Amino acid sequence: DFAWDKVRKGSYESSFDCITTAFNGHGGFGGSNEPSVDWKFSAMTNDRDDPRRIDAIGSFLAPMLVVSEAYGMILELVVNDENGRAQVAASCACYPPGTLDSDGSTMKAGGDR
Repeated sequence: DFAWDKVRKGSYESSFDCITTAFNGHGGFGGSNEPSVDWKFSAMTNDRDDPRRIDAIGSFLAPMLVVSEAYGMILELVVNDENGRAQVAASCACYPPGTLDSDGSTMKAGGDR
């Protein structure tokens, strides 16, 4: 069974922490982060919890989320934490059929979008 009650339309604001944590691996994240992020930011620091690194990663992921929210869709998987509070466990920025032009670019304002 697909967990329809756990998937919701997300937003930049609600997905930002989940996306930056998944890519960077800070804050006790138990999964595997994105290896290219370690490589890109190794010149700054290898400490994933360094606030400078977290801010830098957020600065290049934020525009992608803003564009995804404006022209596509952000989907979130929401679960309850150990205290029963809803928490975004996974986020996906996607472009449903019909939201991109044939060349893969976002449809222009005033067009078929």
